[in-house]
Amino acid sequence: VSSLSEIGESQLKLNRHIANAQLIVNICHGLLVIAVAIAALFAYQNQLFSGPVAVMLFLAVFGLGELLLNLPGQLGQWGRTRYAAERLQPLAEHSASDKLTLAELERLSMMVADYPKVISSIDTAFAFELNPSECLLISGRSGSGKSTIANIMAGLEIPDSFITPYQLLINGIPLRIDQTQAWHKQIGYLTQQNSIIAATLYSNLTLGLDEVDEQQLWKALTLVELDDWAKQLPAGLHSWLGDTGSQLSGGQARRICLARLLLKESKLILLDEPFNGIDVEMAERIWQCLYPQWQDKMLIVLMHERPAFFPAVDNKQMFEINLD
Repeated sequence: VSSLSEIGESQLKLNRHIANAQLIVNICHGLLVIAVAIAALFAYQNQLFSGPVAVMLFLAVFGLGELLLNLPGQLGQWGRTRYAAERLQPLAEHSASDKLTLAELERLSMMVADYPKVISSIDTAFAFELNPSECLLISGRSGSGKSTIANIMAGLEIPDSFITPYQLLINGIPLRIDQTQAWHKQIGYLTQQNSIIAATLYSNLTLGLDEVDEQQLWKALTLVELDDWAKQLPAGLHSWLGDTGSQLSGGQARRICLARLLLKESKLILLDEPFNGIDVEMAERIWQCLYPQWQDKMLIVLMHERPAFFPAVDNKQMFEINLD
């Protein structure tokens, strides 16, 4: 079972638990409201306390439902955090079977012998080979399979045998399941979803990284045109961004994720729709700043169509595969 399938199944299981817990809380609260209403009426009739006190007691218990309403959701958030922590913990540990190092990644290739079995919307073979300092643009309409290809290259979907319709080859050798943790450490992967956690700007920029000098953070923010915005925050780099980045616009969240990639030591940079939420003019300016930073790396960009500001395809360092 692939990592994405496991995550999907875990999410469905968690949603069922949250729904069941919400139902139980609602039933218990409803029964409690009825019981308190009856008790308050009985107490008032027997002059144990006055009418206003009885009403206030009923309203207090009724208002308790507002607090209980959020309880299952908060427990679900705790479950997601724990699950994420359990998945991230092995990445910080060294495994005897992890033999991939940055120095070893000299050639990356991918072959899909029977593409329709992997992505039914495309009826073609798919193959490429990439070397350091080369950029591959994979373009195609929505639903053409770009994200599936990205997940394969990121090691999120790994075959459990050599008999498979697709293979990711590192220096000509298929990536094995027991090497995926090491592979994840070697790549920078920007998915279509913005990965912003409920924490400070500093914590979001350094997510998964060792201690980083603040000058590096400011340089990365400058390259994605977020430095002026960050300087205006109440606590600068240590300002709270809200729950899952609720205080950010989509474009700001996207640029924070791009800045995070600049801080990571990777030989392969994998960008899935990197300019989501960013207007064309700003996307061009940011690309002109980011591309030189990654010119010594393998760079793979997946987009709906080739932007006009990308280098010419006939450039020896720029290649393109169109899935349409």
